[in-house]
Amino acid sequence: MYPTRTVVYRLAPESIAVAYGQNLASGIALASESPLPTMLGGVTITVTDGAGVSRPAGLYYVSPGQIDYLMPAGTAPGVATVTVGKTASAALISSVAPGLFTANGNGKGVAAAIAVRVASNGAQVPVPVYQCGGAGCVSVPHGLGRTH
Repeated sequence: MYPTRTVVYRLAPESIAVAYGQNLASGIALASESPLPTMLGGVTITVTDGAGVSRPAGLYYVSPGQIDYLMPAGTAPGVATVTVGKTASAALISSVAPGLFTANGNGKGVAAAIAVRVASNGAQVPVPVYQCGGAGCVSVPHGLGRTH
């Protein structure tokens, strides 16, 4: 049996998840295909749900300290085991598990997000809520009133 971490994360099927650690991969690799590969840079992630069904996770990005992956579709609600290499972590699977990512990637600061501005005629325009520069990432203010 692999060593298990006691940290529990709440995730939903088909949501983006992040695993942090040390020596998770020997280098950096980015997925360049769709559907996502289940092996990237020699790394795989297996999710075993509460019903005992194991599924490979699609991988977006791997590095020595971080892996970004897609929780497999069909993962049953309840406690699941996420195995990366020889280390397993517990995840609580729910039908919905909202999450926010930060623009600087450290969990602090402005959200990495896009807002949608809807005009009176129903037209929708995506607008960034942050911008990054040499001094870091900051929010972009948006008026909520009418524009002329």
